[in-house]
Amino acid sequence: MDDPETSAPFGVRATLRAAVGWWRPHAGLAAALVGLVILQQSFATVLAVGLKVIVDDVQGGARRLDFAEVGWALGAGFALAALAGLAGDYLESLATGRILRRLRTDLYAQVQRLGMAHLTQARTGDVLARFSSDLDALRQGVTSRLLDGVRAGVGLLMSLPVLWALDAPLAAMSCAVVPGVLLSVRALGRPAARATQALRQHEADVLGSVQESVRALPVIQAFSLSETFNARFARQVDALERTGLQAGFRIALTGTSAALTVQLVTLLLTLGGAWRVYHGPMTARTLVAFTAPPAVVGAHAIELGRRVLPALLRASGSVQRVQALLALTPKVAPMGRDAVPAPTLDSVLTLDRVSFAYAPDRPVLHDVTLSVRQGEHIALVGPSGCGKSSVLQLLLRFYDPDTGAVRVDGVDLRTVEPDAWRRRVGVVLQDTVLLFGSLRDNVRLARLDATDAEVAHACEQAAIDRFVRDLPEGYDTQTGEAGAWLSGGQRQRVAIARAVLRKPRLLLLDEATSALDPATEHEVAQSLEALARGCTVVNVTHRLANAQAADRIIVMDAGRVVEEGTHDALLARGGRYAELWAKQNGFVLSPDGRRASIDAERLRAVPLFAELSELAARRLAAEFETQSFARGDVVFRRGDVGDRFYVLVRGQMDVRLDSGGRVVLADGDFFGEIALLEARPRTATVSARTDCVAISIDRGAFARLIAREPTLRETLEEAALERRFRHVPATMSGVG
Repeated sequence: MDDPETSAPFGVRATLRAAVGWWRPHAGLAAALVGLVILQQSFATVLAVGLKVIVDDVQGGARRLDFAEVGWALGAGFALAALAGLAGDYLESLATGRILRRLRTDLYAQVQRLGMAHLTQARTGDVLARFSSDLDALRQGVTSRLLDGVRAGVGLLMSLPVLWALDAPLAAMSCAVVPGVLLSVRALGRPAARATQALRQHEADVLGSVQESVRALPVIQAFSLSETFNARFARQVDALERTGLQAGFRIALTGTSAALTVQLVTLLLTLGGAWRVYHGPMTARTLVAFTAPPAVVGAHAIELGRRVLPALLRASGSVQRVQALLALTPKVAPMGRDAVPAPTLDSVLTLDRVSFAYAPDRPVLHDVTLSVRQGEHIALVGPSGCGKSSVLQLLLRFYDPDTGAVRVDGVDLRTVEPDAWRRRVGVVLQDTVLLFGSLRDNVRLARLDATDAEVAHACEQAAIDRFVRDLPEGYDTQTGEAGAWLSGGQRQRVAIARAVLRKPRLLLLDEATSALDPATEHEVAQSLEALARGCTVVNVTHRLANAQAADRIIVMDAGRVVEEGTHDALLARGGRYAELWAKQNGFVLSPDGRRASIDAERLRAVPLFAELSELAARRLAAEFETQSFARGDVVFRRGDVGDRFYVLVRGQMDVRLDSGGRVVLADGDFFGEIALLEARPRTATVSARTDCVAISIDRGAFARLIAREPTLRETLEEAALERRFRHVPATMSGVG
């Protein structure tokens, strides 16, 4: 997240300015609190003055005071001060709650305003820390301790005039407390504030690591990374401890120096008062009376130095982080009063020479021009990373283009309120997000006023009602954290039910059936086809069979539109689409997705097997076995001795290379063929990105085939050697 934070510490003065701004809406409560504080401190001052009067009366021998009246007066004052203290505690809690409520709601609303464009670049833990440790520091610094500071300040202001009335020289010496404390804070406060900022950032990093580890636990365990993550977390905790020690010591040093300044002034007052009594300008009874107000002044000054200033310093880093988040300007900004009405997509949806990058050095779309007529069904296809899903991000206005424009009925979407436009859109994203709650509530997110009957009908159309009926609690079944208690296919069907419930003008599908078995995919495809009648559909898919029935297919590669047309026309052209179609065909998958096979012609499309005879290819194809992998499963790890070749029939897999790079495999990709020829360590780790079905053959079965074909091994070794010298990408052979 691009926080407008600087390396300079925020400091006490800036923290106080921020605190005043947060207290301003509660000026009435603040005034009442100050009034109650004045009442309390008035009693303390009267008590100090009363001591002098009593001493004067006793030592004067006149005994003019009625001690019963004095007792009743002081008792009444004490009771009034006690009631003021209790009332002040209640009002302080009330004000603190209101300030924090406003900050929490403002922060939450700001997170929603910032949207995907900002938050995908931020660590979740860093955002969460603003709501937890940062707000806790604010609660201490700008509410509770700030009121302690007001209390101490009022006490000082009321005590100093009494000191001047008793003895001007000693009162002048007492006033040295204030500049002494200010100088110590000025000298030590900035390093303390800087250390506090570093501490808050380290706390956010630790929280982010915990959150990330919980989310990535399947990957951590699947890749045996527990020790690595434990060591990394231990290093972060060690850094947090060091930063906490530094910040704590510097804050304590600031408070201690202020307190020592007060004690030094008190010592000088005592010595100076004794000297003045000894030499005659001051009487002993005046000195006795004078000791009470300085004690009060000293106590208030120590309160400021020991408690208030350190709390303000601790809060300074948090104040800066909270204000930095609130100050961010959304990249996709709400239009407010300047917004034009949301278009209804009555004619055409257009991308006009659109270029876009998530980061300046990583462009994903280049000069894309595309028009979709109302009611038209188009499919965006292409290899992984070609920019298909980025087009959907722009159509949803999660982002705005860097150049060019997205227009609906001629209206630039940048002039439309984002939420107003999105209410006309139904979407099924590749990564389905479910909230912690019931199935019914998760479907109803699409339209909060939908009845239970409408929710059930939408689930029926999404082919979700069958498994819901088998659940003990039906639609009241809880989904778990992020839908963890449902399978990937079930989560995706919930997302489809949402789209059905919304009845959109524009339906955006991002790999909408990628997690479904073939039988369920067919059912859901029929539901989506019924839903699509009368609305415009943009379907992003890597599985070309799902694009075959589209009115028009847009083929993308490297962020550009490279081909466009119907399925038949694109096949006849023999271009990029035809290549992708050939790669994904030649497989047979059972309706339940548990068995797969490859035909001889498709097998010979693998370069290593291109020289196989028809008979040899059929024999080799018959040796392949079906393997299924759940999302997160590891196919093999880097360093494992290779003994098996794989063809991915359905799904997506991640390949993590030695170089640190990452490649995504999809339907029709293959990997590991070198392992059929020799036992070499794998050079990459391959894991299932989604639920996957693959076919594979091990070296033993391959060796039996070679034994029947004496010249085959030589042919295959020559082909493998040629592929190595031609630097074939690791997605195909380098993980062998």
